[in-house]
Amino acid sequence: MDGSENTEIRERGSGIFANFSCAVRTQIEIHATPERIWSILTSNESYHEWNPFIRELRGTLEIGRRLHVTVGQDESDLLQFDVRITKRKAAQELRWSSRYGLPLLIDTEHYFELEEQA
Repeated sequence: MDGSENTEIRERGSGIFANFSCAVRTQIEIHATPERIWSILTSNESYHEWNPFIRELRGTLEIGRRLHVTVGQDESDLLQFDVRITKRKAAQELRWSSRYGLPLLIDTEHYFELEEQA
């Protein structure tokens, strides 16, 4: 699955009490069908094979369910947290979100959108 990649990073905020947001968006073109990509994307056991930063993903990929995620570059810097599946549309979209600390302090959303190119 080779392809081209594009990354965009956006930030906003000013003042100590201003809302701050940061968005990192990576887009990649993969030469495979959305169905093939979906089968890999929804295989928890193989995440580390295509994304070595995600060391482990445990749980059920169903809306409302929690996943336990372990990430890190190596064994010395592992971080574990739980996420909740917020959207799942077969061969089209998978989203999860998480919250760290107080509400709105650090809220994250991670998503995959699959689009077939002409």
